[in-house]
Amino acid sequence: MIHNKKLLLLSLTIFFFSVNYAQTFTVKNRWNIKASYSAYKTFRKDFPFMYIGDIDEMELVYKKKSNVRVELNYGILNFLEVGVYGGFMNYQGYLFCYDDNDNLVDIKFPQCYVPTFGVNINFHILPLFVKNEKCRWELYIMAKYGGCYLIQWEDPYGIPLPDDDPFADPNLKKYRHEYGIGIGGGVYFWNFFGMYFETSIGQYSYWPDILTDHFCCRYGIEFKF
Repeated sequence: MIHNKKLLLLSLTIFFFSVNYAQTFTVKNRWNIKASYSAYKTFRKDFPFMYIGDIDEMELVYKKKSNVRVELNYGILNFLEVGVYGGFMNYQGYLFCYDDNDNLVDIKFPQCYVPTFGVNINFHILPLFVKNEKCRWELYIMAKYGGCYLIQWEDPYGIPLPDDDPFADPNLKKYRHEYGIGIGGGVYFWNFFGMYFETSIGQYSYWPDILTDHFCCRYGIEFKF
């Protein structure tokens, strides 16, 4: 019994000093701005960038398009920050051109742009262990939820159907969501500017009825003040 009390007292002491030890490096009251890029799959299929093997066995792949965003975070605790983000993504639509007699005369592929937005929360790991208040590195666990609004998502943009069900009703919903959890890290070269990288798992397809994409990698630059 005495041994257990001593062990408990020792554990509490270590925890107390660990908290005080970590308070010299904190994200509390810190603003953080990020600008980043990621490549998202779209419903349009294309030839693979590189293929080795029999050309007759080559399968088409979903074409990836740019997903660009700006993110704003604020530290509410020593190790926790919350934020919002917004940006845009482009995809290649289908534009059917008809003559006066409603005969199809041409198919064009316009570039369409959609707004993206969401919220996120970052749990920083280093403030729990690092003493140096000028630490350049950051490592965090993140969770995000957001989506996009497909402004140009109606005829004549040729809404595609799932590959496994060509007779399905087209999905006319314009709001599509994404969510995931992952890990991120970065380094500041100066006291205010740095670079970062994130990888996460979740739901990252804006056309989940046509294709699936459970992984996302994102990289960019960041500023803190």
